[in-house]
Amino acid sequence: MAENYDDEIANDEQIKYYDVHESQIVDGNTYIGLPIYEPTNGLLFGCHVSAKSFYKYNLETVCEFLRDWSCSHLVSDADSPEIMKLVKTKTPGGFTVYSVILKTHWLRLVQRVWRRTLEDRRKVIYGRASPRNMYIRETTGSHLPQYRIMPGLRGCLRTLCKKNNIDIW
Repeated sequence: MAENYDDEIANDEQIKYYDVHESQIVDGNTYIGLPIYEPTNGLLFGCHVSAKSFYKYNLETVCEFLRDWSCSHLVSDADSPEIMKLVKTKTPGGFTVYSVILKTHWLRLVQRVWRRTLEDRRKVIYGRASPRNMYIRETTGSHLPQYRIMPGLRGCLRTLCKKNNIDIW
């Protein structure tokens, strides 16, 4: 039954067994697929599916299709589809290397940091509603020092840079 789905996905993607479909791969585009980790070249572009096919079939079927069509022994059964940005580079020998940047990894980092920022915002909002803070606000015209700054999107990733000693400026 899985072979049937493989053929259906291949038909949806308009892939023939003899077709490499390199003309459809565009540098800088984002793809859903399986990257291949190759020790000397890093993450390479494996196989991809369109968003239409990704949502049309269940995840197990899409994963099986991607593993079957990746043509690499470096793809394990534990690998799952990633959002990848393609980067084409020419080697000195004249070959083209299709490497990828995983966008899924960065999305997870941003989601984690934003979740933490929302929790901090919630604490500030509840703190501003406390009777003590409201009394200080009425008498002085400003909030308590710990409730003056509302955490937001701007600067929320800065903590990642400090933790990992990354200088982005």
